Amino acid sequence: MLGAVVAILLGASAGAADVTAGVFRNLVTTGRSRAALFLARIPADVALSIAFTMAGYAVAVASSVLLAGCQHAPANRLMSIQPAQLILAGGGWLILNTAMAYLLSLGLSSVTGSQPITVAVMLALNLFVMPVLASINTLPSIRQLLPGIARYQLQPQATRQFSSPSLIMSTTMIAVVLIGWAALALGAGIWSTTSRDA
Repeated sequence: MLGAVVAILLGASAGAADVTAGVFRNLVTTGRSRAALFLARIPADVALSIAFTMAGYAVAVASSVLLAGCQHAPANRLMSIQPAQLILAGGGWLILNTAMAYLLSLGLSSVTGSQPITVAVMLALNLFVMPVLASINTLPSIRQLLPGIARYQLQPQATRQFSSPSLIMSTTMIAVVLIGWAALALGAGIWSTTSRDA
């Protein structure tokens, strides 16, 4: 989750920093397209977010293996999976979670033009709202169209803090939901950047 927090902070800063710092007009006068100005932020910030996340994950994995002492690797009571596979699956999920958190916060901060609002909304959604929605089995299945719920279903089952039998989506549907939300965030960010007064 801390990797997602770093991604949210970077996304909120990247989307609103030019406006709040008063340099947006200077960037526009360079003649580069506004869409290109918006999209140029993504590769480096996503890579930086993932690097922070993977560094923390590497420390956690190394600690759990090296400090296990005479005890065996934690038994996975939910599914038969080897520790190496679980480590790789967990790392892949963290990369996806971090990238999605960045893209959504970048789009939101571009639309709102405010870092504090974006950080508050994204942290509340990621740390409180989505886990609660995922854990309540009586809610309608329409909640599966939310990006946090779709991401939650891709998380390796052994690392989940809670399970919800009512959340069952195909991998294709999860991909459609996540790609749709990423496209919506990027589209909103590009629209906001191109329509903003310099």
